[in-house]
Amino acid sequence: MPLFEAGTTFLDHRAVNIQGEKAKYFIGMNNADDEDDVIVAFVFNTEHRMDLYHPGCNKEKQKFVLQPKEISYLTAHTSIMLSVPEYYHLKEIINYKSIKILDKVSEILSRQIKNCLDLKNVAAKYHQIIKDSFK
Repeated sequence: MPLFEAGTTFLDHRAVNIQGEKAKYFIGMNNADDEDDVIVAFVFNTEHRMDLYHPGCNKEKQKFVLQPKEISYLTAHTSIMLSVPEYYHLKEIINYKSIKILDKVSEILSRQIKNCLDLKNVAAKYHQIIKDSFK
């Protein structure tokens, strides 16, 4: 069993956006064992216009929409933004006090999210580690 498993969610209290630092939720989409291993992660975003989307894969919009309570801490419809990945090193996730590991989503949900990914948005050198994490 890897130290960090694909489908693990975490909260980065110091994630950066255009307005500065803000706490953001992420899901990692690959396994990692060594501190220098890269984790390909995607950010969560609350959805206020659910009339534009449906739960599950919205591949044309590059989003995966989760329903409230689909992950224990979600209270509203939330999308995983699949268009722009963030890259973390495992040591950042396990050693930094600003990052907190939360839940691991079910195997089925992890695979659904992975199948919704358009790998052209992910750096080519990380395609295989994502694929290998779901064998």
